[in-house]
Amino acid sequence: MIVIFTGNSASGKSTAASKFLTQLRQKGIPNIFDSDRIRLEKLARKDIEDLSADLEGNFVGRRFKVIGKKSILPKKIVFQILTARVLNVVHNKMIHDLKKDQHKKEVRVIEYATGPIATFPDGTVLRQDMHYLFELLRRNNLHQDVLVREIDAKLLIRSERNSLRPDGLDEATFALLFGDGGEGSLEMAGNYGIHQYIAIDNNHKDGDRFLTSMLHSIDEQFFQEFGFRLEGIHMGSQREREM
Repeated sequence: MIVIFTGNSASGKSTAASKFLTQLRQKGIPNIFDSDRIRLEKLARKDIEDLSADLEGNFVGRRFKVIGKKSILPKKIVFQILTARVLNVVHNKMIHDLKKDQHKKEVRVIEYATGPIATFPDGTVLRQDMHYLFELLRRNNLHQDVLVREIDAKLLIRSERNSLRPDGLDEATFALLFGDGGEGSLEMAGNYGIHQYIAIDNNHKDGDRFLTSMLHSIDEQFFQEFGFRLEGIHMGSQREREM
């Protein structure tokens, strides 16, 4: 089983993935978690190793800028991507690795950021829209084996969540980098042969409602494969749109 949690920055992907992983571990089901954020952080650390901070306390490598004032080195880093090429490569590699491991028995839980197509200052183009994710899944022959759960939250509420994070960006920068756009749809997913796509509404502050909807969207496939029901589901709270 492969479950991909996707959506724009601060939409709720990490919260959804964490809740689902907790249930898998409680039920003793082997699982593997992968995230573009984790992969990018490893690359950022490598990019700035042996570098000294600039006058503003930042570390500027070839592909990443690590924000010194918001980082707790070496434990935690806050970074910006300087070229779209690096995220395009990471996303391609993530999906390709799923193809290599698709016959393993572990549940593979993936966190994959999406958003509008964007051009970086160096002229590179970032393909992070849902069209591209669906294309990668079909190209790697995974389109029939994956559950895609897109967390839907608009910029206004995502910006508010970002402001509450210890490592959050300023409002203008967040809006510039992580604006609305690039979303998927049932029709789009169907055009790529993906029939396990659901968009889950998180345009509110009711965390329990959001997580209940997320768990319910996975429960039937989970039960068919493992014989367990996910916990904490209230049928009346289901609000997602199913194919």
